[in-house]
Amino acid sequence: MSARDRLLQKMDIKKLACLQLKKENPDQQFFEVDYSPGEHFSYDVLERKELEGDDDAEERCEQLLEWQYPEMPETAVLIRQRTPGFLCLEDFREVEEIGTEIDYTGSVCVWPAEEILSYYMTAQREIFRGKTVCELGAGSALAGLMLATTGIPASICLTDGNPTVVKAIKQNISLNEGKMQCPVTAEQLLFTNELTPECEHLREAFDFIIAGDCTVNVEIHDILIGTIRQLLKPDGVFMYLAPRRGKSLGKFVKMARLEPTFEVETNTDYDEQIAGTHHRLQTIHGEGYDTKKNYPILVTIRRVEAGTAVHTSNGKPMEEKGNETVAETDAS
Repeated sequence: MSARDRLLQKMDIKKLACLQLKKENPDQQFFEVDYSPGEHFSYDVLERKELEGDDDAEERCEQLLEWQYPEMPETAVLIRQRTPGFLCLEDFREVEEIGTEIDYTGSVCVWPAEEILSYYMTAQREIFRGKTVCELGAGSALAGLMLATTGIPASICLTDGNPTVVKAIKQNISLNEGKMQCPVTAEQLLFTNELTPECEHLREAFDFIIAGDCTVNVEIHDILIGTIRQLLKPDGVFMYLAPRRGKSLGKFVKMARLEPTFEVETNTDYDEQIAGTHHRLQTIHGEGYDTKKNYPILVTIRRVEAGTAVHTSNGKPMEEKGNETVAETDAS
């Protein structure tokens, strides 16, 4: 690794890398990832252990971690992921190569929402017994891989729109060869209102879709809803965990409630341990802990017959005017 690359890793990567790339390529435009690790808090709901990596992992600023659901050693999975706080020039070159239409934040790190999603889906594993499951915007695919170790789902399909991320998912599947207790596949899947011919086999293929923190960009809400609608079987369920991130989650839920075949429920008090950790972080960090950026709300969408949907929030039916302010209440 060159001295220049080490310098890029140790300094303000976003600004320095972009400046360097623009200097080298004055006629091209490069884009930064929305990555603010200091603003996001881990809830430490999973057991985590760093393992010795390899030279290739070090060159790419990656680390090898073992994640495990508490007191369930059979759920231990290996994830090769970006070292927290580090970005490489390749990240920015990747954006230039594939364009801004494809999100690549899943390759940056295991985001707190993915960690919480992994914990919560494993805790709720019995609901997936014998069911087909898809993880959208999987990133490292920690949630899907951990769920696969239980052997409870019939199958799991791990998807992401970024081909580089899909390649990394396949690498993580290989790292856990022998630990998966149900069939696991990885595919590139872009959010879309009309599936491509290559993805047509995924139409109405899933009893459950799971995802974490992929609604921050309000411009993709429509195509995300279209993707969910096409992938879910009749009576299938989309289970989503994400912090409010300003008004983005509320806007997504509002749009989902306009879909005539979706029954939408939001829940801010869905898990005692997660809520307890949230309150502790509030007490310890005060204003330094931003609920809107950290505390994930559970959004559940069920595909139903048009005209039969009853929308709820924390178990209570929503009034018509409530559709405009969904998910606006903090868990406090």
